[in-house]
Amino acid sequence: MPSSLSASRSISKRIALMTSCICIYATVYAINDSVNRPRHSAEDELRPNHASDGGDMTHEAPSARSKSMRIVKAAPVPASPALEERRPAFPVLVRSRGGRILSEARYRNGESFALAIEELRFPDTGDLLYQTGIVTQMALSSHLLDVGFDDRWCARNIGLHISTALAYANATGLNYQSPELERLTTVLSPYNVWRNPDIHGSRPPVPASLPDIPLLLRELLDHVRGITGHSRPRRRKALG
Repeated sequence: MPSSLSASRSISKRIALMTSCICIYATVYAINDSVNRPRHSAEDELRPNHASDGGDMTHEAPSARSKSMRIVKAAPVPASPALEERRPAFPVLVRSRGGRILSEARYRNGESFALAIEELRFPDTGDLLYQTGIVTQMALSSHLLDVGFDDRWCARNIGLHISTALAYANATGLNYQSPELERLTTVLSPYNVWRNPDIHGSRPPVPASLPDIPLLLRELLDHVRGITGHSRPRRRKALG
């Protein structure tokens, strides 16, 4: 009996020793794994998953932006010299299904207002410039809403200033370079001056020369469509 008791105690000690060794090995492995695992900065944690999102927010035409509605946290936005002096801080950009729907609605409305210009409904140059401002704003805001700008933020910080809208759009991946549009943005900022006279009842002087506005707007809308991936309406009803 004493011999059996001694053997039992010896086996128990060996089992306890083996268990202790296993625990120590597991702890060391976990420490090594933690040390060797690549570290991610806070910026890495906020970076979108490009595999599921279709890329970052910088795009070149005519590649369409992914229609995925993955939420993007604090999307990094490149600086734009045109905005440095007057822009407020960039908001956090969050892509959403609601933003995507509103973006497509703006694009389609832009197409409808552009059709009225193509049909030459505005013999008065002031009215033509006002309508041009509407179409340009619709096109640019379609891009801004699609990349995650909040519509209320745009209303407060961009308003009817086409030059500001174009600068924000190009800073977030629209990549639309048009010298004629850039010159026209100074005339269209804000574009409501062509609809509402000043306190003296007069409008600004009409520019001596204007670009081919229907062609300019067609190229802008086509570029926005190529970037956002929105489909062009099969039937357009002129607005304006």
